[in-house]
Amino acid sequence: MVDLLHPDEMPIDERLVQRLLTTQLPQFCHLPIRAVTTQGTDNVIFRLGAEMSVRLPRKSAVVRGLLIEREWLPRLAASLPLSVPVPVASGDPSPDYPFPWMVCTWVTGEPVVPDGFGAEGAQLLGDFVSVLQSLDTDHGPVVEPGQRAGPVGPYDGVARAALKAALGLAAAGRIEPTLIDENAAIDVWGGGCRSTGVAGAGRLGAP
Repeated sequence: MVDLLHPDEMPIDERLVQRLLTTQLPQFCHLPIRAVTTQGTDNVIFRLGAEMSVRLPRKSAVVRGLLIEREWLPRLAASLPLSVPVPVASGDPSPDYPFPWMVCTWVTGEPVVPDGFGAEGAQLLGDFVSVLQSLDTDHGPVVEPGQRAGPVGPYDGVARAALKAALGLAAAGRIEPTLIDENAAIDVWGGGCRSTGVAGAGRLGAP
């Protein structure tokens, strides 16, 4: 069983995925299934064989995000300089599992760690973001405040608390102090909040 992160989420394990594949996508049910080591907060992800993954929303509030991914990842993938998961097949709500889900391609990689990113990684990320921001979004999905990719202002309190916690860890020697530039972080975050019409994000400890 994958660890639960939210009080209202659906328990998900390999047996559930096997049942869903057997009943809805039997062409894949012979492939081995295993949960990935590092899970997301919105979706539970399983490796499916060597070349695919299964993505299942943890709770109803995040289903819309999966539906947006299902529609838009195939449209964006060809224009992006790095590989992204592309939907291969879709699953439907069922008595076993009440949400839509999908099978995607698997993108091989390693989790980024703060001291292992390097100049090359920063350049790749910068190029990716630049290309992504240049794409035509006129007919894209509407993003509401508080949703991912929406205005960042609703996250102001959370972001300030996270930065304060990180600074506390640095002061205690639990993480490398040089990894965090407090002034730069405050400036960047404040600019993001102001650009979406939200004040705040001043010095830590300010009201």
